[in-house]
Amino acid sequence: MKKLKNFERIQEIQRQIVWPSIAESETRVFIPECLRSALKRQPCERLLENPVRQLLHESAIQLLEVTTNVVNAVKPVDMHLILFDDILLITKVKKQPKKKAVGGSDNSPYRSTSSSTEGVTPLVVHRQPIAVDRFTLHDLSSDASSDPTQQLSGTCPRNAFAIVQITRFQQIVAIYTFQCPSAESKATWLKKLHECQEEYKKVTVKATAATPPLTNSRNSQEIDETNNTSPNCEASARTATHPSFNRRHQHRRIYCSHGRYPSFNQFSKQPRN
Repeated sequence: MKKLKNFERIQEIQRQIVWPSIAESETRVFIPECLRSALKRQPCERLLENPVRQLLHESAIQLLEVTTNVVNAVKPVDMHLILFDDILLITKVKKQPKKKAVGGSDNSPYRSTSSSTEGVTPLVVHRQPIAVDRFTLHDLSSDASSDPTQQLSGTCPRNAFAIVQITRFQQIVAIYTFQCPSAESKATWLKKLHECQEEYKKVTVKATAATPPLTNSRNSQEIDETNNTSPNCEASARTATHPSFNRRHQHRRIYCSHGRYPSFNQFSKQPRN
């Protein structure tokens, strides 16, 4: 029953998720006209349809961002954070568009990826999904009071934690500071994120151990102690007895010295009649 509910909720999230195109998420990039039609949609629109993916935790949360019009001013942005067993998804609740005029067109920058989205609150992906093994978790503590303005004025807001995203090249590419509505919510998130990373490490180590190591080509040519011959010896003997080989090498006699790596360049001339 638990797996069924988990699967149904993931399917519901799949219907809610909206993946902005590269032109919508990166407004300052130049896209050649010949590529615009091909880049209208994201190839990852069906990313969550993996039947083995598990939903671990989700809740409303606030992402702290710096405002551009005021120096050193921080504003909270309402987000919906979703944690799966392999990725962390940061989404933003899409505002309902205004009613379009009769005969007009819907120029909304975000389009839903599912045709059956009536009555479903769209969740717009804020940034690219974060793999659970590609970020570090930081618990932020603060002595600020319960006043929201004082909470945001300090360097460490109340009930907050930070996620630092790191690529496989060990480059820091993003940092997200989240503020939870309560200490209990923060503790839950820290616990779920930590457990998810630890479980992912265990699965990765187990999968790596189960993968057979690559064998050296030299090791695969071990000598058969019983026959005192190697695979190359047998192959060279078969080649030497082939009719076409004999025609081309009538004046030569190839032999193999039963060594570990027989040489094919060792020839001896046959005595002339």
